[in-house]
Formats: sequence, structure tokens, C-alpha cells
Amino acid sequence: MIRRLLLLPLLLLVAIAAPTPAWSTGIVVSPTGDSGAEARLPALRHLAALLLREGATAPPEEQAQSLVRLASEIGIGDIAELLHAVQNERRESFGEVTTQFRSLLSRDGVETDDAHQFSRRSEQELAGLAVDTTLLAALRLRVEQALGTATDAATQSLLSGYLRQVTAAQTQLQGYQAETGKMARPDLFKSPPSPTTRAEEIRNVAAQLGNLAEERSALSTQMTLAPIGHLNEAWYAEAMERLQSTLSNLDELKARLSELLGSSQSATERAQLLALLRQIDALLNAAALDLRTAATAGQIAAEMRRQETLAYEKPLGTYSYLSWGLWGSEATPERPVYQNSHWIAGSLTPAVAIPTTGTANYNGQVVGKLNEGGAVTTVTGTSALTVLFDNRGLSGSFDNMKRANGTAWTSATVNATWGAGTNQISGTLNAANGMNGTVNASFFGPAANHVGGSWSLSGGGNQASGVFVGDKQ
Repeated sequence: MIRRLLLLPLLLLVAIAAPTPAWSTGIVVSPTGDSGAEARLPALRHLAALLLREGATAPPEEQAQSLVRLASEIGIGDIAELLHAVQNERRESFGEVTTQFRSLLSRDGVETDDAHQFSRRSEQELAGLAVDTTLLAALRLRVEQALGTATDAATQSLLSGYLRQVTAAQTQLQGYQAETGKMARPDLFKSPPSPTTRAEEIRNVAAQLGNLAEERSALSTQMTLAPIGHLNEAWYAEAMERLQSTLSNLDELKARLSELLGSSQSATERAQLLALLRQIDALLNAAALDLRTAATAGQIAAEMRRQETLAYEKPLGTYSYLSWGLWGSEATPERPVYQNSHWIAGSLTPAVAIPTTGTANYNGQVVGKLNEGGAVTTVTGTSALTVLFDNRGLSGSFDNMKRANGTAWTSATVNATWGAGTNQISGTLNAANGMNGTVNASFFGPAANHVGGSWSLSGGGNQASGVFVGDKQ
């Protein structure tokens, strides 16, 4: 029996519950990552490492085929868990390398063995980043493949979200690779420069300042251009860590330039140092503003995720062949309740099973939302409908419609028809208070046991919409 969902027209801000997405391949997406995919990560990394070694000498078409084979090893339901595991491990590993690097930089001089040990550690980090970059490329390819075969909007939306997350993770790893490559330079661990190398040190500081400015600009652009909700709270948390690191590095550069300025004996050098200090101050202010923006946006992203978890469906009643109810989200002291939407779902009557002769009466209920000059309330009433199967006509009324506080609102007259060989009823709705609108409905059950659908009214600056059901008498 055919299943169909009838949603009323949008009166207010309405969110639509997404069904569990699936593809014709039989794969069901598991966004919570309960597939145990993290246990498969070492094996996938091994395959990615083999691909890197083989790809060093293979032609581009063979490299592309190898990436496709790696992508085929990844289940769609594993995407979220694998992505989470890779990002967490890389963040932790990069943090360890950064901490060791800063520890070495803080010394007056670095022993040769310590420098070699860090060089080996940074090389291992770069190798791991290369493997995970290849794995993320395979993850992206797998999502793009699934997105190309997805047919329903909910599945496409979920996969598009995965694609944005993978893209953000790739950008994150590229940043790690760039920073690790800089830290891997052996010439960084030298004794403090002698007076004869002041010019070279100033040039190095200017180069570091340029790199920090570029990184901050790229991060700020990504935050500015991303629509609300496209970047999750984890991304903003990572952005805040990077911005805090930028601020710390700028403070270090500023302190060193101030030292050089204090001992400078050249007017030209002092002018150069003062110009660099002004650039640092401007960048410090910009990065601090970005940090506040990321903190606020992260809080919004967290609240959006929290609100999504509060979404619910509240059944209003169940008939033999249809159900109807209310979809919305629960109120909390910290935020107002969302405006709610009503729904009907059930087993549609096949068009060939709708009677072609005779008359039947359908009695039931009406429910909806009324917006009177910005004041929103629930309205309820009863339905009394007559169907003339010979003429394919439906008529009757919605009666005793009242507001939530019990005061009378209106009644309305229904007149609708359906075409031969179809189960799509449509017509007009005219209320006693002068409002006019439409009805759209269908028969439910093996023998047109129920009728139900959506309705809407407008007039005098007010709007109302909802759903109705009727049971054959």
C-alpha cells in the first residue's frame, strides 16, 4: 500500500523532520557513527600509505583508479566516525609537535641530538598528515559518489553536510602540513643571532608576520562566507585554538621587535621596526576580533545542535489507516518554543479502489494554527463531510472552530472534487468570517475508509492553516 505524507502549507517558520535516508544500494546512513568504523582506521590508513607509495611513480589515471578503490572500502555510515577520529588524532598529534617545537625555541641554544630528535618527529608528523590527506580525499570521493546517486532531499542534505565537513577537515590538515613544514626547518634551532645578523632577523620576523597575516585572513574569510549552521561547534573550537596560537605568536614577535628597537642605533632600522610593530598591533586587533566572532558563532552552532535534539513528533490521533500529529520542538527557559507544524501520514487508497457510485459521510476533526495580527494560537473544530462518488465531489463544513482559550472563531464551507483515476482532492474553503482559502486531501485505507488533508484560510490581515481528518460513517 502506498505511503504518503501530507504537510500543510507553511504559515510560520516550520522545520520539517527528515526521514532516515537510504540509497538503492541498500546502504543506510548512520550519522551518529555507531558502525565501529574507528576500528577500521588503521587498515584504511595502511591502504592510503600504499596508494601514496605507488602513486609516486604511477601515471595520473592509475592514481585516480587507486583512489576509487580506496573510496570503495569506506561505508557511507562510517563517514562521520572516520572523520571525527582523523580530526581528533591529527589535532592531538599536531598539538604535541607544536608544544615540543615551542619548548625548543624557548631555549638559548638547542643540543644537536634534541634538534635531530625533533626533526625525526616532525618528519613522522608530515608522513602521517600525507596519509590522512589521502584518506580524506577518498572520504570526499565516497561522499560525492553517494551524493550523485541520492534521490531524496533529506539524503542529499545530509550528504551535502558531510561534504562540507570533509572540505573543512581537508583545509585543517593543509594548515597542519604548512605549519609542520615550517617547524621542520633545521635552521630554526640556532644560538641567538649576533649583532651582525640583525638585518636577517628582522627579515625573518617580517616573513613570519606575513605568514600569520595570510593564515588569519583565510580563516576570517571562511568564517565570514560560511552560512549560519554550515560550520559546526567543533570547527569553531578548532578556529579558536588557531587564533589563540596566532595571538601568542604575534606577542612573541612583538616582544622580539621591541628588544631590537631598544638596542637599535640606526634611524632606518628603527623606522622599519616601528612599521612592523604597527602591522603587528593591527593584526593583533583583527585576530582578537576574529576570536570573539568564532566564540559567538560556536555558541550559536552549539545551540542549533541542541535545539535539533529537542525536535519531536506529537501524535494527535490514530485511525485504522492514517495517523496525524504535531511536529515542532519543546520549549526551554532559555528560548521560545518553535511554531509547530501539523502532519498527516497513512496508507493512500489506490485510485482504482475509490468507489465510483454511491454516497458516504465522513465525520472527524480539524486542527491548525491561527495568526491574528501577530498573535498565534491553536484552533480546533469538527469536520462533517459528504462524498458523492458518482460526481467525484466532496462537500460539507468545518464547524465549531475555537481558539485555544475556548473562544469561538469561525466555521467554513468545503467544496472540492477529484479527477478520474486519481486520488488528489482539491477545492475551496470559505469561512463565515469572510476568510477564504483552499483544501487539499486524499482518501486513505483500502476502500476510502478515511479522508484527510490540509487547509488554509486568509483574509483581513489574518492567516490560518492546518489539517483535517474524517472517518467514514
